[in-house]
Amino acid sequence: MIYLTLNSNNFKETKEFYCTTLSLFKAQSETRLICLAGELILDLDGSCPCAEFGIHIGDKQITILKTLEKTGVVYSFENNIAGDFLELIDPSGNKVGIWAHGGSIK
Repeated sequence: MIYLTLNSNNFKETKEFYCTTLSLFKAQSETRLICLAGELILDLDGSCPCAEFGIHIGDKQITILKTLEKTGVVYSFENNIAGDFLELIDPSGNKVGIWAHGGSIK
């Protein structure tokens, strides 16, 4: 299991972003999120610097691009021979990268 302490200016907003908007995490508590795509646990903390991390989801199909557009999340998306690459910034300023095999992110 990999544990990452993640800066959060607003725990409720951060939890909603990762669990609802991205739909890649589930909340274990008010300050702990568990990644559904692997062995990553995010511990939310309001006093640490912003982080930059990535998640590899393999062949798992996720439909997220329309949700990001609808909710106003700024992101960049690239699909090339190496796979799908999605980069975005969460509400607290943490940089998140999501990588998947080609065609898995829609």
